[in-house]
Amino acid sequence: MKQKEKTVKKILPYGLWDFSGLQNWLNAQAKDGYAFQKSLNLSFFDIACFRKDSRAPQSRYCLDPIHESADAYESQQRRKDYEAYGWHFVGSIGKLYAVYRCDDSDAPILYTDPQSLALAMKKQVRRTWFLMLFEIVWLIILFRKELALLPQWSAEFWRKPILQTELMVPFYIILFALAVTFISESIGIFLGMRRMRTLLAKGEWPKEGHRYAVFVRNLICSVLLIASIVFWVYQGISGESRPKGVPDAADWVFPHILLEEVLPEGAVISELYGQKELLRGSTLASSFLAPVQYDTVQGGQILLADGQTAEARLYQQYIQTHGTPVAKTLYQAELTAFRHSLENYRQNWEENTSSLHQNQPNAYAFLEEETFTAPAFDALTRFTYQFSEEETKNTVYIGLREDCVWILKCFEAADGDAALEKIMQRIQAEEP
Repeated sequence: MKQKEKTVKKILPYGLWDFSGLQNWLNAQAKDGYAFQKSLNLSFFDIACFRKDSRAPQSRYCLDPIHESADAYESQQRRKDYEAYGWHFVGSIGKLYAVYRCDDSDAPILYTDPQSLALAMKKQVRRTWFLMLFEIVWLIILFRKELALLPQWSAEFWRKPILQTELMVPFYIILFALAVTFISESIGIFLGMRRMRTLLAKGEWPKEGHRYAVFVRNLICSVLLIASIVFWVYQGISGESRPKGVPDAADWVFPHILLEEVLPEGAVISELYGQKELLRGSTLASSFLAPVQYDTVQGGQILLADGQTAEARLYQQYIQTHGTPVAKTLYQAELTAFRHSLENYRQNWEENTSSLHQNQPNAYAFLEEETFTAPAFDALTRFTYQFSEEETKNTVYIGLREDCVWILKCFEAADGDAALEKIMQRIQAEEP
């Protein structure tokens, strides 16, 4: 029984545009006794398959640009013409080159002058240009919404990497590695082939490029990709990045206020079965760049002094970062993110005006933004607004103090001015 020939796989050490490098490498492999069979593309790497052949040291290899526009008859005729000179088709490298082998040392090579090879590569260069353009346009279409936000909302980009460093940084590394591999491959092929064809048209045979340069680049991208995926999966499974519940205000280890302190005079929180009806869902999270992240919520139905009922909600976020520069970046990111949320609400409202809001064409009865100085903060911005369908105003404060960012949201019956005054008193009380 005939034993199956063993296939030897080797990584192509040159870029696909490097005609001279690839052809010389195939001939070097032949001298070592390896006969070329085919090539494979394994995402980040191009692989050449060989088999041991005792006649390989006496053979030579030549590459011929593939003409994809040629029909089957022309391709077969081309191979017959080459066979008449002793060159036999044995495979291809990607969709760029057909590989021919010749065992006759006296047979002339396929291309005896640079100009003829340059002419043969004309359509190939044009095809690689269209392929590169298609991939760039495809990526732009794929991320068109994100790209459209960059000019106005670019500062918001840093928010998630700071608040969710362990999840978002690996995610961005994965996207970067994929984009670099996807785009740089087509751009590199086009630029390399155009440069090579320019030299050929001048009558110069191009020198082979840097050995394993493409391999090293792709190896770095693949290592980053694999490491990021493993770390990302670990973070998701381990739960280390998930927020922890801290429903009791006694567990909030940062200067804070309670909803009862910012209610209208004489108002109390409604009770059910002897318990205050308060919203639950306060959390404590952590990340490398922001190790302490409190996100607290208090709210519910209240009884006013005149016996009427109302709603009141108080949200507090306290974020301690690794250093003042990170805090300043997060402060700007939070401002931009909140402005963006207000703008999204307005756009959504206007898009549905004709069907849902015919009597209220404006999303906000009023909307104001003010930056001012306050004793307890290095920077402080206040947003005051009222939805056109509601009767009470909402107040949101976003502040910066050293390496910390504070966000205070007072909705409906919660008094924003009283909340700011009390939170500044608590912060100043804890100063050394």
